[in-house]
Amino acid sequence: MANQRAFKKTLVANGTQAAQVQALFVALQNAVTDAGFAVLSTSATHIDIMQAGLIGADTGDDAPHWAIEMVGTQSIAVHAVHGVAWDDANAKVTYNQIISGTDFPDTTPDLLVRFYCDSTTGMLWFYATNTSTLAHKTATVCCRLRRYPGDTTQGILPRYGMLFPTGSDRGFKAPYATTVDASQSADARFDLWSVLMSSNMSSPRRHAASPMPAMAAPLFLHDNNWLPAAASACLPGELEQVQMLTSSAAGDYTLEQVLSPGVMALPDTNPSAMHLALPYTTFTVL
Repeated sequence: MANQRAFKKTLVANGTQAAQVQALFVALQNAVTDAGFAVLSTSATHIDIMQAGLIGADTGDDAPHWAIEMVGTQSIAVHAVHGVAWDDANAKVTYNQIISGTDFPDTTPDLLVRFYCDSTTGMLWFYATNTSTLAHKTATVCCRLRRYPGDTTQGILPRYGMLFPTGSDRGFKAPYATTVDASQSADARFDLWSVLMSSNMSSPRRHAASPMPAMAAPLFLHDNNWLPAAASACLPGELEQVQMLTSSAAGDYTLEQVLSPGVMALPDTNPSAMHLALPYTTFTVL
C-alpha cells in the first residue's frame, strides 16, 4: 500500500559494522519518507517525523511524533516526542537505542533486520533477529494507544509511545505522564498487562491439552502509579495494532506466520520475551 513500507536487511558480522549501520539509517530515512510521513526536519544524522496529515504545531496527546537519529558512527536511536520538534528545548522526549554495531560483533551470528511503517496510523516497528537462534536481539514498536470516546483529557498522557518486547527493559515508554502529585515527568515507563497475564513477563505457555486455540490478545498499560486518581477520566485504551500471542510454546507459531490479512506473528525463541502479533506488508529485501 502507498502509505506503508517494509524491508529486510541482513547485518553481517564481518568487521564493517559501522558502515552497515550507517546504510541502515539511510534505509530507515527513505522508508518513512516514501511511506508519506510528515517530515518536520531531516539531516545526515536525523529525521523528525509525524503521522501523515500532521504538522509540527500539532503537539497534542494524539499526534504520534517520532525521530530517528544516527548516534555516533554505529548506533541508531528512536525518540518518541511530545512537542514541536524533537530537539526543541520544551519538548518531552523518551529515547531508545534500536541497533548498534556492538549488537553483532565479529564471529557472532548475523542479524536480520525487519522494519515496517505506516504513515496513516503513525506506526513503526523494528526487529533485529539473530539468524542462528531466531531470538530477537533488539525490538521496538512505536504505536498509538486507543482513546475511548468518553475520554477527552489532555495534558495527562500522550496516546502514543514505544513498546519494548524483549530485553531487561520490557514495557512501554511515553514521552511524558502526569504523576500522582500532579507534576509532569518526561520519559514515563509503564508495565503492560493482557487479558491473560502481566505481559512484562514471558508470554504464557498453553497446556498441550488446552481446548483454547492459539490466538492473540490485546495489551493495556498498567499505570505504575503515574496517573493520579483525580484523573480517572484518563483511561488509556489498548495498544493499537499490537497484540500479544497467547502462547510461546514451540510450534504454536512460526516467525512471520500470517494470522489474518495484514497481521503476522513475531514469536521469539527467548522464553522471557513478549511474543507479538503486528501489522506487516510485503518486505523489500535490501
